[in-house]
Amino acid sequence: MNKNSAVLYFIFFLLLLAACAPVQPAGSSQDGIVRMVLFWTPGCSSCEKALTEIIPPLETKYGAKLQVLKVPLNNLDEVNRLYGSADFFKIKKEAVLTPFVLIGNDVLSGEPALLSSLDQKIQAGIAAGGLDQPALSPQLAELAARATPTPRSTIAPLINGPGLGATKPAAPGACIINTPCPTTQP
Repeated sequence: MNKNSAVLYFIFFLLLLAACAPVQPAGSSQDGIVRMVLFWTPGCSSCEKALTEIIPPLETKYGAKLQVLKVPLNNLDEVNRLYGSADFFKIKKEAVLTPFVLIGNDVLSGEPALLSSLDQKIQAGIAAGGLDQPALSPQLAELAARATPTPRSTIAPLINGPGLGATKPAAPGACIINTPCPTTQP
């Protein structure tokens, strides 16, 4: 066998080996850890519930298998960055509600979505061998990269977005901008 044939056989062997390797689902990690990102707004009762009643029991239940990056949206500019990312996540701006969770390739928007789906998404992620941190739009990646996100509300309880106006009622379990969160008002 000449030298060129040996190189070709070696390359063929490597390609065959790569083709037989187990396929890892998009966004999965093989360390068994599910990573998710929670965007929330200070003063939003649904966000407070997510931070105190929904996420902590899941963190206790899954322990080191779950990592939650909690990113507060502290002012209107930061909230607008979330709305401006709707196209990035392939959702309508009207569907952007806080609390807003990214887990794998899934978006969970608003408290009802967290209550109905988050535990199952975490279980599925662990069964898949873990999930990498979800992809973020550049404007949200900048917020998530803050060394120590510190909640400091500079706006009234938020939360929904452009085009909704004050005439559209808030969805149950979600706060919206232009319409005060009904459960946080005195």
